[in-house]
Amino acid sequence: MSISTNTALLTRAQNDVMDLDTMLHLIEKGQIVLNLGDTFRITLKDGITDVDLVVTDQDKMFVRFESRDCLGVYIPGYQLRSFTDQMYDLLPDALQAHIVYAFRHYTNGGGLCAKQVKLFVPAASEIFGPNENNSMECIYDQLKWYKDVRNRMRLSHHGGNLTHWYWTESEAEILNDCNSVVDSSGRAASRERIKVGVAPFCFLIKKEV
Repeated sequence: MSISTNTALLTRAQNDVMDLDTMLHLIEKGQIVLNLGDTFRITLKDGITDVDLVVTDQDKMFVRFESRDCLGVYIPGYQLRSFTDQMYDLLPDALQAHIVYAFRHYTNGGGLCAKQVKLFVPAASEIFGPNENNSMECIYDQLKWYKDVRNRMRLSHHGGNLTHWYWTESEAEILNDCNSVVDSSGRAASRERIKVGVAPFCFLIKKEV
């Protein structure tokens, strides 16, 4: 099946359709000015699954995008790395070519670790404020995007009807052999490791400076 490279850039100021590679080049060069909440839609290589990608953070060097909803793939929390690898392989080639490695910190059994990845799952501390976070992990500051609890709620998949709980990449404070989760109302919670759930993914595009 042939996959179209056209994508809709759904911003507050415009609703343009352009080639995906062209759009990403313009973002890198600063010729498309983005705001938090700006979104574009892609179709995965399966030719079926649509994903809306939303701007959740940016600075002078990077723009951070996240899947607005989860992907409908149910996994145990300890398989998040294989999930993000699987999702990366399904992204359009034009998008893969623009994603840069992110240097991510996380805890493992209480110890601090680091990894370089193309796709990652948001940390609990990026989603929740310090008084809400039930995770051991307080490495990151809460993103402005997530200060609005409505932005923490996600569907289990694009086009779903109900919000769904989803994994973060952070260990839960009490059950340190499982991951902290976001419940269907956008609040912090914990799930036992044997439970399976869905997850979003994040990535970075580097600006030319």
